[in-house]
Amino acid sequence: MFNYKQSMRSFVQASMLMILILILSACNTLFSVGASAPSATGATENQPDPQDSPGLPTQKPEIVTPTPLADQRTYTNERYGFEFAYPDAWTLEEEGQAIVLRQDLFHLRIHCGWASEDIGPGMFGRTGVSAGDFIYAGKVNFLGQVIPADALVFEGKTKGIFYNQTRLIEVDDLVFMIELSQTGEDYSSIDIPETKQIEASFIIQTFKRTDPAAQCLRQGGRWEILGFSGPGCNLPTTDGGIPCSDIRECEGLCMADSDEIMMDNGQGILVPDSGRIAEINAKGDELQGVCSNWQSNFGCHVVIEDGKYVEICVD
Repeated sequence: MFNYKQSMRSFVQASMLMILILILSACNTLFSVGASAPSATGATENQPDPQDSPGLPTQKPEIVTPTPLADQRTYTNERYGFEFAYPDAWTLEEEGQAIVLRQDLFHLRIHCGWASEDIGPGMFGRTGVSAGDFIYAGKVNFLGQVIPADALVFEGKTKGIFYNQTRLIEVDDLVFMIELSQTGEDYSSIDIPETKQIEASFIIQTFKRTDPAAQCLRQGGRWEILGFSGPGCNLPTTDGGIPCSDIRECEGLCMADSDEIMMDNGQGILVPDSGRIAEINAKGDELQGVCSNWQSNFGCHVVIEDGKYVEICVD
């Protein structure tokens, strides 16, 4: 015989059991989600923070502009018309178109030139960079421009700082290329500390343009076109007018002091008379001239070399 009360009791028990199962399942899901939630550093409980993993490049902090140092020197480049300050602890040398500052194993190399001149292949000779990835390392103010400082990072170590990466920095009529590097027995030992990056930043941010023409005049020079090199300061020699018999005896040139070796080219311009020069040299006499009054002497001239007349053209 069908028992209605017993059936209802069984139905209620089954329903309560089903509700209990659903509640336990929901709690288990919430617990699992909470266990895998990211921490404040962005890492999960069972996964390491990428910034704690060796060999992974991380973004460097921006280079802070340092307070000017008390012990510093000033370098002035008269040819290109700029100057900058650098700490007394650094040494400075000019190597062709590069200005190289050194302290211990660290080198700040500053290439410069006229934007119009041929600076050679590969941007002042550089054709590439060593292994690593460029990581943004801040920015510096350079001659009125804000340029990025990019760190070349390899296996978690800073191998170099390139300002504007390997691209030329154009400032009016000048171009620059600047990098901070370190020498080491092997590439793995190189790691430029932030203190050196800050010092390099200080040096770069002290650059300013000067008036090279005015400085040239104050030194007794002449601001003029120096051949293919462009405008520059032609300074007077200290031995101008002194007798000489060889070009190596003079600060400038040992110029032939004679009108008999010159002739009119038909346009009212005096040019060397090659025939007359050969005739005089054939006599075998040791000739004399005078040291030039200027360090740079562009154009075609007759000079004295080993006691003989020699025609030269300076470009």
